[in-house]
Amino acid sequence: MKVKKLTMEMLIVAMIMIAFMVMFPKAVNAAVSYTKTVTANDGSIEINLKGLTLDEEKTYSFALVEKAKTPESWVEIRDYTTTTAKVVLNPSTQAIKDVLKKTDTGYLYVKDNSVEDGTYVVEKLQVDLKLPLLQAVSYKYEANGWYTINQVYDAIGDKYSYMESNTYYQYVKVTDKNLIEKYLKIKNSKGDVTTLESSLPSAPTTGYNKGSYISGNNKNDGLYLLWVKLTGTDTKDVYGCIIHDGLPKATKVDEYIPQAKVQSISVISPNEGTYPAPQTVQILVRFSDHIKGSTAPTLKIKFGEGKERTLTNGTIKNDYFTTSDDGAIIYTYNIQADDKGQLAAVSLTGGNLTDELGNEVKLSCPVITGNAIKANTEVQANNQTQNDKDKTPSTDNNQGSSSTNKPSETTTNNNNSNSKDDTTVKGNLPQTGVNETIIGVIAVVAVIGGVLYVRYRKMRDII
Repeated sequence: MKVKKLTMEMLIVAMIMIAFMVMFPKAVNAAVSYTKTVTANDGSIEINLKGLTLDEEKTYSFALVEKAKTPESWVEIRDYTTTTAKVVLNPSTQAIKDVLKKTDTGYLYVKDNSVEDGTYVVEKLQVDLKLPLLQAVSYKYEANGWYTINQVYDAIGDKYSYMESNTYYQYVKVTDKNLIEKYLKIKNSKGDVTTLESSLPSAPTTGYNKGSYISGNNKNDGLYLLWVKLTGTDTKDVYGCIIHDGLPKATKVDEYIPQAKVQSISVISPNEGTYPAPQTVQILVRFSDHIKGSTAPTLKIKFGEGKERTLTNGTIKNDYFTTSDDGAIIYTYNIQADDKGQLAAVSLTGGNLTDELGNEVKLSCPVITGNAIKANTEVQANNQTQNDKDKTPSTDNNQGSSSTNKPSETTTNNNNSNSKDDTTVKGNLPQTGVNETIIGVIAVVAVIGGVLYVRYRKMRDII
């Protein structure tokens, strides 16, 4: 009884296996895998199959179809072993081209040529038909710095891109430090740039310009990806990528991604002059690239030898300069009563600024430029401008050189309340120096003369 039961169980298992093979013929692909290579820029794809069970005494053929289609056109396989086979999907075969130009996913069949009952060695094996980005287009880089794009599209889509103007392109600057480092290793060792394929980002789908004759002359400040899109009627879009090195002599990552830095610190408001409290002063810090961050750096300033003032109210502006990509921060400060002297920048520190590439911004504090601003709050009734200063001598050690304008005879120096009054009034003697001594002597002589005259009259009356 035990033997009969075991035989019955084995029979049931065998029946299940047969039913599975009949119901799911694609299970023959379970052990089959493939690798893909591209050896030429004509749209051809080489598929290397592994895990097969073939008979070297037989012949085999393959077919490539779109999804849910039955293979009708077969191509003989000439290179195979008992476990491997190499098939070339070449656009020169019309049936292959019809699939290559319409889809990025095809289905591969392999059959034994001696069997006519529709049994396949490989059935509906899904294969990736996308061309590697770095091998998808053929191009020529000319001595004048221009790229000529052609090939591939005419092989797959039956049209010449440079004649039909169905080529589109765009440059994208590389900001990924890891990608630049990998590129530099290849560059410095004169290796194969196509090994960067797995490190490339996805091809952009928008932002393209039309043209197949493309200039690289103005892309000389870093490493760029030149994205190419070939498109047309009744064919799929083909995307390709060309590595454009705008700095062929560069050997370090920092040369391709320069660190954004401070270019200048300047006063933009008010106009040049000397101002009392509470005059508002606007200070502009200019950077070499667009900047971003949630906290602006702290700017410290001072007037003359006065107290340092700490400014934390910086506003980031990337649209201040309309003709460049420079970024800016604007600070404001209201002059205080004890500020006196020339405005100067002391330090620029802190914050969390980065450029648009995510690199930390290099901070520095150059000498302040722009409108020369001085604070003078001792006489607040009169706002003496630079022009006033040019007309009046000053005892302020922080004053600049005077203008060529002649001093006005009626101008009072408001910059120093302790200075002597040098004003000349018409009809009066000057009130300065030696002249005061002479006046004193005359007064003494007049008094003595008066006393002597009085005594003389008295003596005369007695006589």
